[in-house]
Amino acid sequence: MSGPLEGLKIVDLSRGAAGALATMLLADNGANVIKVEPLGGDPFRFYPPLVVWNRGKRSISLAIGESGGKNILLKLLEEADVLLETFRPGITSSLGIDYPTLKIQFPKLVYCSLTGYGQTGSESSRPGYDSLVQAQVGLQWLQEGHRDGPIHLGFAAPSYSGGFTASYGILAALHARAKTGLGQHVDASLRRGAIMMQRWGWSEPVPEVSEPARLGMTRVFQCGDGEYLWTHTGARGSFERLMGVLGLTEFIGGDGRTRMDTVTTREVVVELNQRAEGIFASKTRNEWQDLLDAADVPNRPLLYPGEAFADLQVNFIEAITTVEDPILGPLREVAPPYRFELTPHQTPGAAPLAGEHTVQILQELGYSSEEIKELKRNSIIPDDVD
Repeated sequence: MSGPLEGLKIVDLSRGAAGALATMLLADNGANVIKVEPLGGDPFRFYPPLVVWNRGKRSISLAIGESGGKNILLKLLEEADVLLETFRPGITSSLGIDYPTLKIQFPKLVYCSLTGYGQTGSESSRPGYDSLVQAQVGLQWLQEGHRDGPIHLGFAAPSYSGGFTASYGILAALHARAKTGLGQHVDASLRRGAIMMQRWGWSEPVPEVSEPARLGMTRVFQCGDGEYLWTHTGARGSFERLMGVLGLTEFIGGDGRTRMDTVTTREVVVELNQRAEGIFASKTRNEWQDLLDAADVPNRPLLYPGEAFADLQVNFIEAITTVEDPILGPLREVAPPYRFELTPHQTPGAAPLAGEHTVQILQELGYSSEEIKELKRNSIIPDDVD
């Protein structure tokens, strides 16, 4: 088997990152994902991560706004289990492919809509760009940075959370279908996913509230070789052990049981951090890692993007795989995030070129060579596909 989702057929009408990520997770585990693109291809194909997120799928280019293209889409849905779309609310209705319309013809279809803000409400039709969503849900206030005030997240958290939650929603709806025999509409959004990601932050003080000064070393330090190390003294006794390694035992309470949540003055916190910074600058990161590991003080090196691919543990758990891309050659990519004992996945295939499988998919649907030529003449499919 190629994975636990082998035999599942998914029609992917999505554009951009979130939808591509959602269906990549399903394709990685054996689902047959057919990416339906406009004649010019997904307009987000310029975005480098899509080389990874479109892997293992097949692509057909269709003018679904034309009756001939819509008919092909409907033929694809005859044997499909799932349809995923990322259009703004109202667009699928204008195309005649909205869920209320399709569920009459395809009652078993799981239809997932992944939008910026959801299907209802006054903002449902607003542009759902990642940066706009993260601004409005409060994530930028949670990002510490080089200055006071909100900081834009370089990490596209709403898109990732939207893609993850959409894939979960699809699988949950398929589980329900196994019991009821009926599909349903799954309303997923970047905003809902981003709200879920920042719940931890709701317990933090609002910016206008002054937080008490507390002892603790949960932060990053630059070491003598210029590399960075993160320490975390949240575990019981780890603050005292770190102070012992650094030779700063005067910051431990008289009872020897100072905790990181001990309230103190800001002057003491500033002095502690300044002295610790100077001490960490006296040795290399590797030296500090050895000392802190020996003292059972939680720590980890801060790696640069891409360095994690060489990490021993990452490779031990097979979190990295190599995919042969027809244009870029061998690419080291993140592997499927799950490992299954009885239904292991295969190495993912490369991301398809726009419309690469158009003719192949049409032939599978029963279209003859003459019918395919007619579709080309009528600009329903690209005229340069073979």
